[in-house]
Amino acid sequence: MRLRRLIVSVLAFWMAMVILPAATFAGTLRLRAEVVGSPDRGIVVTDDNYAAGAGDLNAMLGALLVGPHELAPGISILFVNGTTKPILPATDLYAEQLSLNSLVVSNTNTGPMHVRLTLEDINYEGRSADRLFDAMGGTITGSAAVTSQSWANTNNTVPDLGNGSPNGDVTVAGALDPLVMPALGVGSATTAAQIFSAANGNVSSGGSFSGATFTSFANYGLNPYSLYAQINIFFDSSGSVSFAHETLVTPEPGSLLLFGTGLLGLARVARRRRLGSPRT
Repeated sequence: MRLRRLIVSVLAFWMAMVILPAATFAGTLRLRAEVVGSPDRGIVVTDDNYAAGAGDLNAMLGALLVGPHELAPGISILFVNGTTKPILPATDLYAEQLSLNSLVVSNTNTGPMHVRLTLEDINYEGRSADRLFDAMGGTITGSAAVTSQSWANTNNTVPDLGNGSPNGDVTVAGALDPLVMPALGVGSATTAAQIFSAANGNVSSGGSFSGATFTSFANYGLNPYSLYAQINIFFDSSGSVSFAHETLVTPEPGSLLLFGTGLLGLARVARRRRLGSPRT
């Protein structure tokens, strides 16, 4: 029941965004959702005015909403939402933030499948920074492993996500060019990959998981930089995954405590999505 209400709420939200008047614009926030194989199959979407027909259902700059898609036979996404500046502006606690959330990624195949989601943006403010965080919480149904990783690139470049139109958009799932990762500039930061699986002992018996990692990011405010994040889901067989993910650049170590509180919130939200538990 709670899942049904959440779906209705998401639908109502993007319908409101469609009917609200907005100027035509194209952002730099981009998403690639794919099934990794030979070839990779999926979609590539750019943050854009819905009226421009680019596949983004949210007309707000800094927010990207992708509706239900079958990426490949048996592999589907229900809703994927990416959010960044200016909706998530820099603050004294978080210099910059890149958020990726998925309501459901599901696999009805009986064999193993690999799903990958990549979210990226450029031109983050060149303000002083101290750490790059990668945080994730979610739930797994069935047998699967989930990994997450984040990058801050002082070259202000991002992965080459796709092929096709001027923006590289592929809004009807199909074959994609190989994903190409960019070279890292001097002083860039890459978090260690987090791996969530039953075998690692960091997924509960009910399927919930959460974790965070960080690395130093010695950015002293000289140049803008890019942020990008990647989520990999390795299904052993049929199942589903829901998650909330955050890439954060923090200006000071003192934000660690607040960040930990936020991570608990990510895990609770993801758990509610799956179990429909009442709020406390």
